[in-house]
Order: sequence, then C-alpha cells, then structure tokens
Amino acid sequence: MPHTKHSFLLKRQAAVPAIVALLLLFYFSGCKRDAADPADSLSGKASKLPPAEQDYEESRFKWGFIDKTGRVVIKAKYDDVRNFSEGMAVVRKKGRWGFINRNGDPAIEPQFQAAWSFSEGLARVMTFDDKTGFIDQTGHFVIPPEWEDAADFRFGKARIRKGDQYGYINRQGQVVIAAEYEDASPTFQNGFARVGRQGQYGLIDTVGAVILPIIFDNVFPFSEGLARVKQEEQFGFFSTNGKAVIPPKFIAAADFAEGLAPVGVEEGYGLIDTKGKFAVAPQYDHIWYAGEGRWGVESGGRFGMIDGEGNEIIPPQFEQLYGFTEGLAPYQSGGFWGFVDTEGRLLTEPLFGLAWSFREGLARVVVYDGVAFINGQGAEVIAPRYLDLRDFSEGLAPAQLRRF
Repeated sequence: MPHTKHSFLLKRQAAVPAIVALLLLFYFSGCKRDAADPADSLSGKASKLPPAEQDYEESRFKWGFIDKTGRVVIKAKYDDVRNFSEGMAVVRKKGRWGFINRNGDPAIEPQFQAAWSFSEGLARVMTFDDKTGFIDQTGHFVIPPEWEDAADFRFGKARIRKGDQYGYINRQGQVVIAAEYEDASPTFQNGFARVGRQGQYGLIDTVGAVILPIIFDNVFPFSEGLARVKQEEQFGFFSTNGKAVIPPKFIAAADFAEGLAPVGVEEGYGLIDTKGKFAVAPQYDHIWYAGEGRWGVESGGRFGMIDGEGNEIIPPQFEQLYGFTEGLAPYQSGGFWGFVDTEGRLLTEPLFGLAWSFREGLARVVVYDGVAFINGQGAEVIAPRYLDLRDFSEGLAPAQLRRF
C-alpha cells in the first residue's frame, strides 16, 4: 500500500484527465528540453543572415532557480537555463549564452552562440564564427576556439573533430590522440572509447592504445572487465587482452552489471554470468538492468522486476517501468504514474500525470495543478506554483515563473 495519499486524488476521475492531457503536451516538450544542450539544433554552419542570436526569441516567461524549500533564490530573469555543475549554471539572455554562480551573480557574461556545463573544470563554448573551445571559470579561454566540433572533458580528454576525422585533446589543448578516426565516442567511458573506420569499430584507452582491434560491427566500452561486441549480427563479450571470453552467439545483449548481462536468444531474454552460462533462463520479451540489484523485465507488453537469481519482485503488471534512482523507480498503471521501491512496495498509488526519477532526494511529478516535487516518503514538499520545473542539481532546481 502507498505511504501517502494526496488531497487531489478525489478529483482524479472527473477533472484530472483533461488537465493531464494539456499538461502532457506541455511537459513532454519540457522533457526534451531537460537533457538538451543549447546548441543541439545547431549544425555548426549557422546562417549569418540573420545573425545567429536571432535563432532564439526572448522568452515571455523567465527562468530562475529555487532551493529545496521551493523558495526562489535566483531571480527569474533568464530566457533559458541549465542545471548547476561545478558551482556554475549556463544561462541564456536572448540569443547569447553565459554563466552564473550559485549566488545568481553573472560569472561569465552572455556572449557565446552556445555553451555547455562545466566538466572537469572546463566548459565547452561555441563562438559566433562556429568554432568551439574551452573556458575556465573566469571566462578565459584555456583552449582557443579553433575546433569545428568538440565534446566535454572526461578522464582528462575531450573529443575534437578536424575535417571529417575525430581525435582527442588534453586539458592543455594538445592533440594527444590523433584525429584519424571516422567515428569516435564523445567521451571515455570507464577509461575506454569506441573508435571506428569504414563501418568497423574497436576500443582505445586514454593514451590511444588499441585495446580491441577495429574489426567489429559494433563495440561498447568495458563494463566489469568485459566489452560487448557485435560481429556478424551476433553479440558476445571480449576481455581487455582482446580474447573472446563469451564468443558472439546472442541475437541481442547489454553490458554486464553486478556480474550478470541481459542477452537474447530465440527463446527470449535472460541473464548470463561471466562464463556465458544462463543464471536466469531466457523467458522474457525483454530484460534490462534497473539498478540497485534489480532487473526490469517485459512479458506480454507488461513490465515487472526480478532479482539476480530470477526471483520475481514484481510480476509483470505495469504499463511502463523505469530504472531505480535513490531506491525508487517510476511506474505507470492505468495511464497514471507512481513510484515503487526495490522490494516491490508502492511508495505512491498511480496518482500523477507524469513522473521523473528522484534526484537529490526529490522527484518531479505532474499533479492536478501543475508540476510539484515529492520526497522519498511520497509527500508533496514543493507545491505546483511554477510554470515549469527541472530536476535539482547541487541543491538548486531551474524554475519558470508564471510572471516576471
């Protein structure tokens, strides 16, 4: 049984469906904005007539930031914002992007065609001549804007593009892995990156050494010491010494987590161990790692949850089920959303028009009057008084106000 019921539940049958229909249109578009970078829609060859600044209209309803009490701590005066990262947040005024600090003070005045969050002490920015470089938190270019394209730093490396070829630079802007690949991962994952030539892929490490040769139809960075590969339409797993620990023989596969990997065969999906033996027999339409020692399963168009031994925690019954964060996962039943814990207990009934994952102890939900935040006990802690909200990061959440 759920721990909490909200007062608006009594209104659900009569009024909520119409309200939710309108909110879904608004918030599905909002979902897309949450993860988007400012220049996702830019091709890198923006027209100079009209100026690129005019690609963005001034927003009628401004963005600011709230704290976990729901109080506005940074005034809503920006046309768009991104979450805080390393103490700084990307903000937009009209067609220019800059940065503010946690006090809401301008740290780097809006001046860029695009800007991305800080990562490993540096932020990627694009100038109005379509060149990308990296700045520090004073706004000074540490790596000049000379690249046609670049990705964020991770493991001390950032991918760059030179012509049609990709390579990697270090924090000093030096090319440390030559731009000689037709394709390359935006960032290193677990210390490895996928690189490709002529439709074939392999793996390199952070010094550019080839760990898996460029001979596979597809390859994915090592997870728990094993890399998933696709070869001749079959999936298998290779070790860091380049040997096939589990030869390609599955029609589908996902990475190892907690010693198990989901794989597909003709009979269905199951879980294998690091020797390639089935720990959970193939019997599901789909299976994926849901976090915290649980695997999501699909059977007959319904979703449930098992543990690593195949024990059913939740029989397939939900219309949708997402992964766990902070011990809770959003589920959909009867067209509405709620939350379930790792033991299969419902934190809330399906009360919400939409629900997002928990971040920093709070989760966004669409309720009768708009978007609110609930806590890990299912209680509403920030009322729906803002036009739009995004998730918390570093203790602050972007909020769009109804009026200036």
